[in-house]
Amino acid sequence: MTRRPTLGADLASVRPAPLHTAIIAIRLLQKRGVPVSDLIAESGITESDLSRPDMIISHEQEMIVFANAQRLTGTDITGALIGKAIPITAYGVRGHAMLVAPTLRAAMSLGFSHPLLAISYFKISFHEIGSDAVFLLDGYAYRQDLRVFSSLMCLAAVQREILDSTRAPVEFIRAEFDFPQPDDHEELTRILGCPIVFNAQSTSLSIPKHYLDTELPFHHEIEFEIARGECARQEPMMAAWQPDHIVTRALQTLHRLDGRLDAHGLAAELNMSLRSMQRELGHAGLSFRTLLDQVRLARALDPLFQSGKFGPEAHSKMFGYSTKFAFERAKDRWTAKSKSKISG
Repeated sequence: MTRRPTLGADLASVRPAPLHTAIIAIRLLQKRGVPVSDLIAESGITESDLSRPDMIISHEQEMIVFANAQRLTGTDITGALIGKAIPITAYGVRGHAMLVAPTLRAAMSLGFSHPLLAISYFKISFHEIGSDAVFLLDGYAYRQDLRVFSSLMCLAAVQREILDSTRAPVEFIRAEFDFPQPDDHEELTRILGCPIVFNAQSTSLSIPKHYLDTELPFHHEIEFEIARGECARQEPMMAAWQPDHIVTRALQTLHRLDGRLDAHGLAAELNMSLRSMQRELGHAGLSFRTLLDQVRLARALDPLFQSGKFGPEAHSKMFGYSTKFAFERAKDRWTAKSKSKISG
């Protein structure tokens, strides 16, 4: 039997993210009049959790918050606002190590070599091309309806890291994005403060190469060595993360088993009684059906499914439906919660 490739949606359910970034996004949009309850809807995050920035959730839960933000604000540009609002200190020991690094080159090299501590949805690298230093974003494998939003957020976050590290004005030559120009592109130009190219071959941010050798103002040799060692210790710990939060565990389990569980089956997998599981999910504002719909929506929006490599019958079987008709009816229910159109 041929085993299907691992989906990005599955990876998102097992990759950890401190709640700090989601809190920054929520507080930013709250000030703009967006209700907190709507931003955290169906994520399993409660309002009381927002006082715990060190709480660990999954990338999937974080992306549910971002999907809500995208829907409630009506624009992907919100991603850039969020990215620009994330201070380098939000990344814990990784952020500290970058601040006390000797040069911007050392800071960014260390930062990008610890992707789990960076909570990044992309593979980020920098390249010296002529007189430019180009920061390249690649390898996005999560929800396709959030690809533009996530690209804007990540690139703006990289820009903020550069500014926070140098504590000085930096010339940004251009930002390039591998998607078409949005209607509100002028607002994006204002946020990023540099020329923007759309429909580019890749997504990247360019600065003059000489900035890489800029000596950072907070450089401390001993602190840098200590922090770098702590990053090396914490990165594999993040890779081995096992959640204790009921919602995160339930999402992981449903992804691992392709969403082919009923409520009794999920409770058994979690070593809980059905009543206990329902009570815990209820405390997080969720039901089993809501949770299952989130999992199936994330999988249906996965790049592998969106690529058209799987036909309707294969889709139906992968989502646990015996017929194409049953799958299509369920799909209509998921898309009622999303602006995206799921191919199938």
